[in-house]
Amino acid sequence: KNNDVKPGMNANVEIITDRREGILIVPLSAIVKKEDKFYVNVIDEKNNKTSLREIQIGIKNGEFVEVINGLKEGEKIAVKSNI
Repeated sequence: KNNDVKPGMNANVEIITDRREGILIVPLSAIVKKEDKFYVNVIDEKNNKTSLREIQIGIKNGEFVEVINGLKEGEKIAVKSNI
């Protein structure tokens, strides 16, 4: 069976431009941008309040963004709802 794409045919492809493992990612909807800086709202569970914290971001894919600095694994952040 020949699976080659021929003229007039369509194909769905995924182009991977960068791949990283063992990184911290957050939803893009959690990012707050002010001027040229990026922040997330970190939740303090003791007093149930949030505080804005500056982070350094890396690659993003339209849905998630890599956090290079400013946030640790396990910390809880506020995310905007899409509803």
